[in-house]
Amino acid sequence: MSELTNKKNEIKIDIAEKADELGMEISENDAMEQTLEMLVRRSEGWMQKKSSDSVLEAARRMRQQNRKRSVLSSIPLVCKSHECPFNGTCDFYAHELAPEGERCPIEIASIEDLFMRYCKELGVDPDDPEQTIDTMMIKELIDIDIMILRCDNKLAIDADFIVENVVGEDREGNPISQKSLHTASTYKEQLRASKYKTLQLLNSTRKDKNESTEVEMTEAERVAEMMLVMSEASKQISEESKRRDAYLGTGRSGDIEAPVETGEYVEAEYSELEE
Repeated sequence: MSELTNKKNEIKIDIAEKADELGMEISENDAMEQTLEMLVRRSEGWMQKKSSDSVLEAARRMRQQNRKRSVLSSIPLVCKSHECPFNGTCDFYAHELAPEGERCPIEIASIEDLFMRYCKELGVDPDDPEQTIDTMMIKELIDIDIMILRCDNKLAIDADFIVENVVGEDREGNPISQKSLHTASTYKEQLRASKYKTLQLLNSTRKDKNESTEVEMTEAERVAEMMLVMSEASKQISEESKRRDAYLGTGRSGDIEAPVETGEYVEAEYSELEE
């Protein structure tokens, strides 16, 4: 309590000195009120910072605990019930069960199903930090798939992929219209092209990883094979040397000494035969 009182007095003195520098007259009560206001503002700022830090730490924990949800949580639309542009194809809205203000349950179910299928097909573990690139590319694919789904819903609601757009007026003021493809149809084609590029990029990235692994395995196998060949060659040379030494050391006792060279050994045997 005394520390708080000392702090108030210090701030009060600072306010009085500042007022003197500016040539302002300030009473003790005014100084005390300003001191209290300043303390309140500082306390509110500290509490706000503390709350912000707590929320940030909680967000970090949530992201670490569920990487899949953190990656895909930004994709689904927020349900606007009767104001949703896609409520014409929504079964929840038709049965008055639309969860207004919450994420669209239809898109959430679609995202979870697509994510599971993509990860299973590509063999990706979303919780593995070493597969972060693959996980993010799958997220891009799902984002595109959901946008294509929205285009399909829009085309289903409008019931035609050909629309008439007003491009001008004639001399009498009558509108001049021109038929063209629905913007949702054009956008869908762009999304499909983007999806194919992402699939190619994902495939090439995984292919590069596999080729790199194969090269490393080939080099390791090659070294192992060379070591095996050298070991076998060394063993064979050692065995041949032992056989040669055994063969060259079989001279007859008392007659001749064991020759050193094969030619000398043959010549000695021939001499004995002549005798």
